[in-house]
Amino acid sequence: LDDTKDVYLIPQFAVGNDGQLRWNTNFRVINSGPTAIDVTVDTYDTKGSPLPVRPLNGGPSSSRTMLKDIKSGGSASFSTQPNDFLERGYAVISLPKGSKADVSASYSATNQGTDALVTTVSIDGVKAGSVFTMPAIVSSRNNSAFAIVNPNDSPIGIYAIARKQNGEVAAETTMTYNARHQNALFT
Repeated sequence: LDDTKDVYLIPQFAVGNDGQLRWNTNFRVINSGPTAIDVTVDTYDTKGSPLPVRPLNGGPSSSRTMLKDIKSGGSASFSTQPNDFLERGYAVISLPKGSKADVSASYSATNQGTDALVTTVSIDGVKAGSVFTMPAIVSSRNNSAFAIVNPNDSPIGIYAIARKQNGEVAAETTMTYNARHQNALFT
């Protein structure tokens, strides 16, 4: 990762068609800092190879998108156009060092026959290398999903703790994630 930038990760996105559903993703940056910023959105497949995506407003497929001159208090977004087949991956969003911004993405699935919305997933960008807490509800009636990404060129260790609502530790583990790799889990 570029040490001269503030880097945020969107650990999972989806784009394309799976035969029944059409998936597209919208990446958003809100500039809460005092000056305009330029932002780079790089997209990768789950194994860390560049993943070209087509912009919804036309233009060629690319694994790098520039969002230029986002004014103070302003925002910019980039939406993908579905490919002919379903692809999943992660995004690395780079901002000037010291920028103040909110980074997020949402991906949605619509029925290919009716265009009816089936589901939407919203994801907050996580600053690379940070410690974070993620609430999840695990029961026989609810499902939770999460994705972890290592965009670095070498493996990393991750320490994870699952806690019950009362704060009691339910499980803990240490995992090694390969370089430039993403993994999504669904419970």
